[in-house]
Amino acid sequence: MDKEQKYFLNLISSEINDTKVDVYNDEIDWNKIYKLAKIHSLIAVTFSAINKLPKEGNIPLEIYNKMKKNFLLQVRHNMVIDDYTEKLMKAFNNKKLKHLIFKGYILKKYYPSPEYRSMSDIDIFIDLKDRQKSYEIMTELGYENERQSDDVWNYKKNSSYIEIHTTLVEQEIKQDVDFKKYFLNPWEHTIVLYGEYSYTFDKEYHLIYLLVHIAKHFYSCGCGVRMIMDIAVYINKFGDELDWNYIWTELNKLDLKLFAQNILILCNKWFSTKIDFEYEIDQDFYDKLCESILLGGTFGFNNSNFRIAQIRNEAKNNSEYYKHGLKNILKDMFVPSYEEMIKENRYAFLRGKKYLIGFAWIYRGFYQIKSRGINSIKYIFSILKSTKKIKEQNDTMEKLGL
Repeated sequence: MDKEQKYFLNLISSEINDTKVDVYNDEIDWNKIYKLAKIHSLIAVTFSAINKLPKEGNIPLEIYNKMKKNFLLQVRHNMVIDDYTEKLMKAFNNKKLKHLIFKGYILKKYYPSPEYRSMSDIDIFIDLKDRQKSYEIMTELGYENERQSDDVWNYKKNSSYIEIHTTLVEQEIKQDVDFKKYFLNPWEHTIVLYGEYSYTFDKEYHLIYLLVHIAKHFYSCGCGVRMIMDIAVYINKFGDELDWNYIWTELNKLDLKLFAQNILILCNKWFSTKIDFEYEIDQDFYDKLCESILLGGTFGFNNSNFRIAQIRNEAKNNSEYYKHGLKNILKDMFVPSYEEMIKENRYAFLRGKKYLIGFAWIYRGFYQIKSRGINSIKYIFSILKSTKKIKEQNDTMEKLGL
């Protein structure tokens, strides 16, 4: 890590732990600090930390004002999200629709200030049999159903985005573990959140789910600092209340013990959590892991290509990389499946009319060439030349425990 990356982690760690951060002189490039905070969706917590530094911190006024503006927007957005979610829970309770809220909306309450934890959407789980009922409620509340898939329907109203899930893990993470089955009946691991029909996970189950969720992101593309910080804040919140014997037992069942140890090592090193377990991380791997996370942004996309990760996961050996590369270029740019296409509003005309998919593919082909232009060629070459990057990712995934 360079000095800006280290200082960025020190800043946000000081804020969530309420500790003093050292003043850095003008050797720090505050533009780099700002960029890190921006790509990791952590400007609010970073601003709060630097706002406590004395004047000699030498933060450029332009950067300070950018962060201040973002912080105030985050405070406002947080209030709007709270208002919308409370109305949604009341509506679901009035209609007696059992639902479970998890991830960001719950996690932000564990931060010293809720606006420190930025979020783009609210995640809600319901039983599949209640999907139509939830659709009717969301429509009554003024939400537009933007995307549909087998496992999650997306809704939007102004700046409020809601994801209503009927499955907690939609994709494969490890071939020999059925994660979908493990999370098939979360109602056995819930506590009441509001009224009679609003629930959230119990503390151990939620932590296990969060670790699985991070594993999913690593498997598909990568994860950012915010996900690691979530775990640190969660552990700081519950401390000795957590039943670690149970947690480690369940992680063993999911074959995620090594992965969890790597994530918890990051929590210890970056955010001063004090989780005691016997594990030493290799320094070279630690450095590469830090670099990957810090450069990747909130969901790992900033320094990666999710199609490369998909090729890596599909190919059984090196000789298959090109074959799967070409397959993914075709799927992504020109001929995605019917199920993928109907998720987008642009192809809403296709829903229930699968026989029109040929026309939709032609339309998509022209649209891709027109919108991407020369970037289409660059994209194709980036996929076909990805062999070295895939090998590096495979090595990282193996050491990570995935």
